[in-house]
Amino acid sequence: MKRFIIVGEKSSYSEMYKIMCSDVIGVENIYFINNPYSSYTFISRGFRKVLREIGLKGYSEQLYTVYKKAKLLFKKNKKDEINVIFFNAGLRDEYSEQFLENLKKRFHAKIGIIFVDSFGTFSAMRAQELLLNTDLVDYAYTIEEEDLNKSDKLTKCFTPYAKIDGYENMVEKNDIYFGGTIKTRGEIIKSCVEKLIDNKIKIKIELFASKEEIGKYQFFGDYSGVTIEDYSAIKDYSQMVVESLESDVLLDITDGGQTALTLRPYEAIVYNKRLLTNNQSILDFEFYDPRYMRYFTEITDEDIQWIKKKEKVEYNYKQQFSVLNIINNITEEGK
Repeated sequence: MKRFIIVGEKSSYSEMYKIMCSDVIGVENIYFINNPYSSYTFISRGFRKVLREIGLKGYSEQLYTVYKKAKLLFKKNKKDEINVIFFNAGLRDEYSEQFLENLKKRFHAKIGIIFVDSFGTFSAMRAQELLLNTDLVDYAYTIEEEDLNKSDKLTKCFTPYAKIDGYENMVEKNDIYFGGTIKTRGEIIKSCVEKLIDNKIKIKIELFASKEEIGKYQFFGDYSGVTIEDYSAIKDYSQMVVESLESDVLLDITDGGQTALTLRPYEAIVYNKRLLTNNQSILDFEFYDPRYMRYFTEITDEDIQWIKKKEKVEYNYKQQFSVLNIINNITEEGK
């Protein structure tokens, strides 16, 4: 029997990973560790010895959660196959090659990676290094078609995503919503905001920025429906989902040159929302629906009329983005 440990990440994105994997929580033989960095008041002597053996004594709390779960599953039935799956951004340096090798040797575990970021990006570099330059990774999945040729261990997948229960009957308070960091998007955000306000579109735009960016773009605070705050005020992902559901249309503004889809198209499909995006990749997305999704370079009068047009949205989503599809593929393919 295959058993699965899916490891989340402790960062501002922790809540996002929890939502992405929420439909496996409670599923038999699948264990999701949302915060692998939880502090334990007691670390077993056996684990301390392991850490000393592999030179990682200082990382006891960071590694103990994953190690302890793998050990418990192994003790239940030593014939079971244990699969420890990391997201690329969560596979940090403290999960050293020695530690991963120890999991494989002690518990006959297989190591997998889900790449939700493109190869070459900072958040993917460590996971990419382990996949391409070691024998520790048994299989990996990527959302990027262009990365498939990097390794024969890679399989294409959708970005894992799951619907949060209890948010079905949210009251729409705004015509359109955008929430995110400014980065290199300041000028296009400004252009979008001015066009929407000029056409009396009810907006909610929540921007988060560095102190330098706030100084540069402080004029955003003069627009009705727009807020700009320091990064420290950024909301949990679940809060931003609520803001999205309280709007008729989701506005997706990507950095220049970005081709990978953000989570906005997935949110739109799962929650039956319309989407206005400047990411041209949406046109090639398997679930692209021109009735409810619209690509723009600059917001036009035609886009404004589309926003104002109210209609019932139904994508007929059938859990195609569920991480369970990855689990099923691993089981069926015998990876």
